[in-house]
Amino acid sequence: MPVIDAIEISGNFGVWQYNGSVLYPSSITPNGQVPGPNSSFKDLVNINYDTLPISLKQLYPNRFFWGVTETPYAKLHLDATVRKYLLQVPPVINMFKIYGGAGLSVDFATPMLSSQLIQDAIGSALNGTYSIDQFPQIFNNPNIERKIIDQILNNLMTPHFGCNIALGAMFKIPLVPIGIYIDGKYIILFSKLDKYVDVGGTGLLLNFGAALAF
Repeated sequence: MPVIDAIEISGNFGVWQYNGSVLYPSSITPNGQVPGPNSSFKDLVNINYDTLPISLKQLYPNRFFWGVTETPYAKLHLDATVRKYLLQVPPVINMFKIYGGAGLSVDFATPMLSSQLIQDAIGSALNGTYSIDQFPQIFNNPNIERKIIDQILNNLMTPHFGCNIALGAMFKIPLVPIGIYIDGKYIILFSKLDKYVDVGGTGLLLNFGAALAF
């Protein structure tokens, strides 16, 4: 009896969008309060903010990104799993099979918009000393938005490795090299998908579809 009955290679790709934006101060005015022993700067002033949308449609109107027009998020998941049949019925023809398995996983995902990502993207452009009146001029520059978008897109192919434990079932007619399957995999990542934002990654993944099976 073989130790391994099958090797499964599977993957899925998803793209989402969200309304990401950067808030930056546009004006600061004293609020007239008397400073106290525990007062902070924010206690003594009124701060007004402007918004810089991080939008693909504004920056790259003719660029295709799987239908996404706002702030993009994309994830590619790949698995390599060895399988062992736990039950095969009816005898001899084995049309219905229940299997378990384990293997390696890798995820590629764009980072989420965060203050640290913005600092990575445009930190060099903000080196120096600026007055509050200069911030609108800085952030209304399309190059600033482009650097942030490019920081997101250029990090899509950063690998994040993990492992998986699988349990599933397959229906396959003899002599036909195509089977219908459904399985559940518990994915355990060895590192975070995003080094600045907790977006998960470890958890249950459900798959179903058709597979080549000889």
